Amino acid sequence: MEKEQFIEQGIKYIEEHEMIGSGETVILGLSGGADSLALLLLLLEYQQKKTFSLHAVHVEHGIRGGESLADAGFVRQMCDRLQVSCEIVHVDAPKYAQTMGQSLEEAARNLRYQAFDEAAKKQETENIKIAVAHHMDDQSETVLLSLVRGSGLKGLGGMYPKRDRMIRPLLWASRSQIEEFMQAKEMHYLTDRTNFDTQYMRNRIRHEVMPHLMEVNEQAARHICLAAERLRGAEDFIDQQILTCLKLCTRKIFTGEELAGYEILAAEFEQLHPYIQERVVLEILSKVAGQLRDLTQVHVSAVVGLFGKQSGRSLDLPYQMTAKRTINAVLVVKATKLNDVLQPSEWQYQLSEEQFCFEISDWDGNLQISKKKYTKWFDYDKIEGSVQLRHRKSGDVLLYEDGHTRKLKKYMIDEKIPEPGREKLWVLADGERILWVVGYRISDYYKVTKDTKRVLKVQVNGGTEYE
Repeated sequence: MEKEQFIEQGIKYIEEHEMIGSGETVILGLSGGADSLALLLLLLEYQQKKTFSLHAVHVEHGIRGGESLADAGFVRQMCDRLQVSCEIVHVDAPKYAQTMGQSLEEAARNLRYQAFDEAAKKQETENIKIAVAHHMDDQSETVLLSLVRGSGLKGLGGMYPKRDRMIRPLLWASRSQIEEFMQAKEMHYLTDRTNFDTQYMRNRIRHEVMPHLMEVNEQAARHICLAAERLRGAEDFIDQQILTCLKLCTRKIFTGEELAGYEILAAEFEQLHPYIQERVVLEILSKVAGQLRDLTQVHVSAVVGLFGKQSGRSLDLPYQMTAKRTINAVLVVKATKLNDVLQPSEWQYQLSEEQFCFEISDWDGNLQISKKKYTKWFDYDKIEGSVQLRHRKSGDVLLYEDGHTRKLKKYMIDEKIPEPGREKLWVLADGERILWVVGYRISDYYKVTKDTKRVLKVQVNGGTEYE
């Protein structure tokens, strides 16, 4: 590929994906190899068109002794010649790998990205992008690695051209195109001998698997990347569906102001497609844990399996999490918060834009009960089951003091509640018995009386309509 054509294609790719904005700072991971130096040259060319700052970071991993230090010196000299700000970061990848129980390859990668993040923190702006020089061949290898590891859709989509502040401006280019460009520029670059060590899984894919696939189809790498691009599109669509499903079938649980975990509502959850169920559970686990690492399909399947178990069954999960089956749901909480969630005096649910606040207290008959539309009190000891906050379902009834009932459906018709809005109304329920049609009436049976010993106070907040 001609060097002018390479630059033109590279700039087009950057702009198509809106990778770099005017006035931003770009942290470039610069190893000194052909790919990262080609990216450096591309970004320098793009600075002629777009105003942004460029800062290179080279991570010396402490793996190859004097050879590794010499590479760092080469990168420093190259940046000085090109008048690019450069930071050399020295790390001990072998020691880190042993301490963290990671492979040397994984440890080196983690340390690199830590160095990039630290460099970003030192900048006097929040408008930062981190540029890495992954290319088409890297992408195809990544997808194959994910495939043999049994990854899901997310892993098979490979690397994104742009994700958060991470950008990959060379993901369109093959390794051979990059090397041709460097030869045309007459630029010397480094070759890391560890790239040929087939004890590393990626190198085995690169040197032993990909050549055979290229014999089957010389466009194999490009076609793998195109397939990954389509899978990323599907993944983005599914992510949107997951957000919708989270609102429908999960509730945030707070103890005080602290998030204790989530409640996954059985009735709503069991209507979801099995794949979406697993993705919802994985999302909940990652939110409670604060990360995805070490959360596997085994954990996801175990939580999904709780929906087929009897109430009271529980299981321990990584990051001190516990999942517990209740009558109508599965709780996923930090183990230290489980008792607070199961026997609360005060807790909260966050549902879409509305926040439901619950408080249990003793009743001495002196409290003045207000007439606010979205604050209600109930005789807590008359509640026989587990309080549910849900949408209406078949069989729901309002219970009167004298024991007779009225179907919720008939009540809504009599109150002239528009039919399209009935499915969206929240109800507070004790099994099929309705305590409160939120925004409307409460069941007489649960009203506070002179004989009440404990009260449940429920307040809805979520904007002016709930005042």
